[in-house]
Amino acid sequence: MNKLILADSSILLASTLLGREASDDYKTLTAEYQSAVTRHQETFDKAPLKERRGLRKSHPIGVFWARFEKLGPRDGRATLWLIANAKRGGIKSKELVAFKQRGYDQIFALKDNASCLASAISSMSADVHGLGEEFVERHLRAVLVGNAPRSAKGIATVRLGEVLSASEDAKRAAEGEKMLAKYEAQFISEGAMAIDFDATTIDGHEFKLSDYRGKAVLVDFYGFW
Repeated sequence: MNKLILADSSILLASTLLGREASDDYKTLTAEYQSAVTRHQETFDKAPLKERRGLRKSHPIGVFWARFEKLGPRDGRATLWLIANAKRGGIKSKELVAFKQRGYDQIFALKDNASCLASAISSMSADVHGLGEEFVERHLRAVLVGNAPRSAKGIATVRLGEVLSASEDAKRAAEGEKMLAKYEAQFISEGAMAIDFDATTIDGHEFKLSDYRGKAVLVDFYGFW
């Protein structure tokens, strides 16, 4: 059992990407993209003002978009990337909801989606007002009755509980409160087994919380806002 204490540039790319085979790995692809974005930003910062408009239009996302699309049917993390970067990728506002819904449908339909399921549940639930409550609820209920990992079911329980408890319908609100109580009892009460998750340390070491099972663990979550 884990005990937790929680504290709260496209021109340069063209020659290297032509003829790329469809064997992209998500981590490698995202690393390439981030490197390209960094180079593009450095070029942009050094460019005269009159050249910056053209550089804005040559953002590396235009080069990488198709590669993430091609990887999506095999790796849901690539589809999550597309959803997160939809506006920058050129998806029009009137098409955005439908684009995201198709993406989430594809992710949840994958037979092997363990690497992205928890993230998909969280990001989809956070966008409930944009995607629609019915759409989000349908997927969350499917996770709860399916063969998803315990951690994913835990996240789906609390997210669905939050959606339902905010309902003006008394029956749905009561169901939501019951689900939140269930989540608290099974996942965050004293003695409960913590939800497993993957993470990477600041020096690049990948780990799972379960790697430290049986040990006292201090998890410090931090961010920049």
